[in-house]
Amino acid sequence: MTAHQISWRFFPILLALSVTLPVRADLIFSSPPRDTREKEAEIYAPITELLTKTIGQKVTFQYGENYVVYQNTMLKGGYDIVFDGPQFVGWR
Repeated sequence: MTAHQISWRFFPILLALSVTLPVRADLIFSSPPRDTREKEAEIYAPITELLTKTIGQKVTFQYGENYVVYQNTMLKGGYDIVFDGPQFVGWR
């Protein structure tokens, strides 16, 4: 069996994965929950706007309801950009 035949063998699998995997158009920005949703959205709005203009891709702020939600979402790769302290960088 040639390499060409092998690659075509995996094509249906790759096609199925590409259809079922979620695709996010926006980059998700978050930080540890220190304040209310409204207050944090207000604080981080200028940062997400600047990032959107700078990198040319929409950046949206996602509030973590509490530290457990924030931690689990972060560890599962749910955030593209996180803005937190050095203690989180070492922990991650």
